[in-house]
Amino acid sequence: MELDASTRSPARPCRDPRIDSFLASLSPWELLRLREDLRSHNIKITGLADLSDLPSEIVSMIAVKLELDDVLCCRMVSRSWHATWTRGAVTSTICHYFFPGLLEKAEIDQDARSPAELLQSCIDSYLWHKRGAYPESSFIEWTTKPFANPSLSQDDELNKELSRPKPFFKPFYAGGMLAWQVDLVSAIVYDIRTHQHHLCSFAAYGIDSWCLELQGMSSNLLVFSAKRRAFLDHRVQVFIWHIQFQTWERFPLPDTWQPLKSCFVEGEQVAIVTDQGSIIRWSWGGRALELDQSASLNMIPEGYETGIFHPGVILDPKKQRTTYLAMVYQSKSKVRDGYARYGERVYLMSVVRYEDEVPTHRWLEIIQRNLLSTLKIAAPYMNSYIALLCPRMSAYGLYSIGTVWADSGVVEFATTAFSIYKESFIQRPIRYRDFFDIESMQSMRKILHATKWYPDLHSAPLTTWSEMHPMVPYYYHVKAPDSNDYKPEWKACRIYGDDDFRVSISNTGFKAWSFRDGQTAIGRRRVGV
Repeated sequence: MELDASTRSPARPCRDPRIDSFLASLSPWELLRLREDLRSHNIKITGLADLSDLPSEIVSMIAVKLELDDVLCCRMVSRSWHATWTRGAVTSTICHYFFPGLLEKAEIDQDARSPAELLQSCIDSYLWHKRGAYPESSFIEWTTKPFANPSLSQDDELNKELSRPKPFFKPFYAGGMLAWQVDLVSAIVYDIRTHQHHLCSFAAYGIDSWCLELQGMSSNLLVFSAKRRAFLDHRVQVFIWHIQFQTWERFPLPDTWQPLKSCFVEGEQVAIVTDQGSIIRWSWGGRALELDQSASLNMIPEGYETGIFHPGVILDPKKQRTTYLAMVYQSKSKVRDGYARYGERVYLMSVVRYEDEVPTHRWLEIIQRNLLSTLKIAAPYMNSYIALLCPRMSAYGLYSIGTVWADSGVVEFATTAFSIYKESFIQRPIRYRDFFDIESMQSMRKILHATKWYPDLHSAPLTTWSEMHPMVPYYYHVKAPDSNDYKPEWKACRIYGDDDFRVSISNTGFKAWSFRDGQTAIGRRRVGV
């Protein structure tokens, strides 16, 4: 680690030769007398080294062995400790370890703030989400009419859509907006900040013969997969609705027999992964491109196989021509006594960077065994699959590689990620927060508090690393309010978040917390239960 002159510890004389020369000058009787005085404590040793006497390299090594809460506690012990933990080199280490990509993004954005100021802003946000009381919250039921917006009349077409049953209910969240589908050709976008509803309907465009299904969203786009209602027509197309422009575009998938497996949306960019592994990239106003996966950079490493893993895509928010294709390979199983030992596999992360549709660079790194989840995420048979979701974890370019969609829902397969600004993998120790930890505002009990929902104790827990990043989505099973205790009915609860909001969604309704200190419509009005 390189240190600047202002943070480097002052040079000190080497003490060992001086002590040795002093002891060599003493007679045997003087050495015996010195030993006896030390044993009887007649000689008092003062001036032992304090934490502030340690060089920045040692303090930095200590910092990466702690959790962020421990580092913050160390900074508050005393003034000398605070000065030690806020040295320039130590601050940079804390930024790189707990907030990877923060300094690199600031350099790209030409942010004039110092590393200490950048770190303090991240710490303030972390403490605000974790320990601070939520300023305002509202629980809104789907049956609420007209969704606490008096400007809409009861006869309004939008209110009729809101009051319909929602058999296609599949909510999404992005940038303070919720979106869900209400019928085969319509969806609703709800702005949490303003309480405004926007109806996205394809019915007026003469495409009633298509069955649409909402697959993803950003603050700009809604993405639908579409199939013909004709029984023998298997063509699949992708319809994109622009929320601001109130218009739409579409493009076909390359193979009619390749249904859409997963969808990734960033700004005005869309990436589609088909069931056969084809990757289609599209941007608003542009054309669809299929990423080339036949190059040498995409070859499966020797000794590994794809197994049940499906790739994920990371779209660079600043460079529309840059795409990252993420994949996890598993080592080929060793067959002993006719049985494959699945617990002995080694997992290898791979990220390939594309410029347009051409691969240009590849990163490979083995997932450390102690970072793998002990949860059973997939059964060892052919119908199982694990799809990489690659959700954004932070505003400084960190994307999770370990958050996957598996048989049991969205789980954390491993505490691993990739930073697009550092262009390197990030691996952290896997630790779980206690389910009943009342100090953590992101614990399951706090998130579902006062919503009539009762969490399932067997749901996948949060790791302490993911708790630091509210953008990571989680799915839980909650007990339906009207189900009996003898045979409870469990339904999925989806939890989304970012720096401004925390949203919990179920079939009953959704609860939204605002971190904007009353500056939103939710902060001004309480609706629902």
